[in-house]
Amino acid sequence: MSVLNKNDSFREALNSSGSIYKAACYLSGNSAEADDLVQDVYLKAYANWGKYKPGTNCKAWLFTILHNTRINQLNRDAKKPEAMPNEKLEMLPANVITPAVELSKVVEEMVADEIKAAIKKLPAEYIEPIVLAWVGDFSYAEISEILGCPVGTVMSRLHRARALLRGALTEYLNKK
Repeated sequence: MSVLNKNDSFREALNSSGSIYKAACYLSGNSAEADDLVQDVYLKAYANWGKYKPGTNCKAWLFTILHNTRINQLNRDAKKPEAMPNEKLEMLPANVITPAVELSKVVEEMVADEIKAAIKKLPAEYIEPIVLAWVGDFSYAEISEILGCPVGTVMSRLHRARALLRGALTEYLNKK
């Protein structure tokens, strides 16, 4: 396949960039890590585009890459110390704005802080299935394939995650 044809056909993958970025924001917790994660996903997807089977679910294929890349990132991050204390971050100039930061602000405004906080408080095994279901709009079978676990496990994790979120958000609304 020539580079031109590869670039033309890769547009299919680029159509899912918004969903990939939104999911990366949920999974990583901040826009800088999400930017890196999305960049890694698309670099890997482009490098392995020949392995993608046209006609299959490209979005699910990309979310599988996202899932695997995130696992690798977590393993790598567990081995390195914190790079910069928060006090030093506050000293950075406030006028540094990039397109990625502006995009992340839009994503941040799309979802209420309370919902994001409630999702972050979920047990780790529930976060990815709920993000894949809500942000990725994947079916149980697709989530099962992306995460590499049985459909029944996906269903029970989603049920428990939704119940925990319902409880947390009901508690929040009752405080208002």
